[in-house]
Amino acid sequence: MKALSLTQPWATLIAIGAKRIETRSWSTRYRGPIAIHASKSMPLGCRAFAYADPAGRVLNDAGILLGGDCRDLPKGAIVAVATLTGIERTETILGMSQGLLRHEIEFGDYSRGRFGWVLSDVVPLLKPVPATGALGLWDVPPQILEQVESCV
Repeated sequence: MKALSLTQPWATLIAIGAKRIETRSWSTRYRGPIAIHASKSMPLGCRAFAYADPAGRVLNDAGILLGGDCRDLPKGAIVAVATLTGIERTETILGMSQGLLRHEIEFGDYSRGRFGWVLSDVVPLLKPVPATGALGLWDVPPQILEQVESCV
């Protein structure tokens, strides 16, 4: 299985179903199962985003109460599995924006020339599985994959 690392709170926003398009500066031909990995680090700007609306409200509504250090957001772990069903240019996605979730646009970078990775069948893990992430798409090691599959 391939995996994609994201900083928090974006990984959790995907896991709870509030974000179904991950925006990237690059595309891939890969389609299929993908693990959503929460990076180990969470820069201050990401923390501020997690507390601000709409992210803070969406996380709170999902029962995720953020402590002062965002300790309620798992880091350095796979938090969900999904299917990467397609990739669209952000300009195309913005042209069809009526079908997007309420805050989808606010949860991504839809600047011109970027790509929206469309995710479906998102399943949050019952318990995050610790894993070391990587840049780009990466392969989930077999021993980690076993743990992921047992937490679905």
